[in-house]
Parts: sequence; C-alpha cells; structure tokens
Amino acid sequence: MANMDANAHILVIVDTQATIKNYESGNFEPVIYMVDDDPTPDSNQGSVNLITNVAPEGIVTWKPTSINNDDEVELTSFDDSKGCQDFFKDLPTQDRGSKSWTGEVAELDAGTSASYGFYFKINGNSNCNGEKFYFDPQLRIQPNPPS
Repeated sequence: MANMDANAHILVIVDTQATIKNYESGNFEPVIYMVDDDPTPDSNQGSVNLITNVAPEGIVTWKPTSINNDDEVELTSFDDSKGCQDFFKDLPTQDRGSKSWTGEVAELDAGTSASYGFYFKINGNSNCNGEKFYFDPQLRIQPNPPS
C-alpha cells in the first residue's frame, strides 16, 4: 500500500515555442521547467534539472502545461529504458479523464535514484521534423522518508 503522506506532484512546464524552434534547428533539447512540492533545497526547483525526492511506495503525479497557456501539452508515454522500470512498480499511466499521469514508486532503499524519460505532444503533434519530443529528469528516494 502506498504511503499517502509521501505523494509527489510535479508540474511540467513546457516552453512550447522555444522547444519547437530548437527542434526545427536540429537541437533536440526541449525547453522544460519543472517544479514539485518537495521542500528540500537540493531538488533544483524551477530548473531543467529537477530532482524530485520521493518516498518508497509513494505516488508521483505529473501534470503538463505550456508556459504560454495557449499551446496544448500532453504527455504520451514514459520510457522504461532509463531505469524507471525498476524504480516504479509499473510504468506511470495516464489518469482517466485527465492530462495528468501517475506512477507508484517501488520499495527501494534511501538514496536510490533513477533517470526517467517521457515523451510528449505539442498541439497534438508528437514530433517535429521527425524527432519525438522527449525529456529525462530524475527521481531519488528520500534519505529520510516521512513517517
């Protein structure tokens, strides 16, 4: 059973115009800023290098949005080749009737970390010039999970 006090909520903020411009110029780095409800100072809040501290068996929820609020951003899948297939009990799935995605963290030791990746669409398009939109942040098991 998941520790309901240890849930993490991640807001995925995509600068859609900059991301499309990068992809059109051959730079396949999306411009994404991420924030979560993790209060620890080492999480790189609001940066492209967010590290979310989570509890073993905690629930992680991702909610995508665009920086300009005019474009539509939609997560399409999570990549299990980065190690998240062992970090989550099952790969994250889309919440019914929502743009949010949720995954349950496996029972892992404190300090364990993993990169994970997700694919996303901008305004219904899953790629630009044949390249899929993709991003790979990190999760880490909290050194001192909440009780």
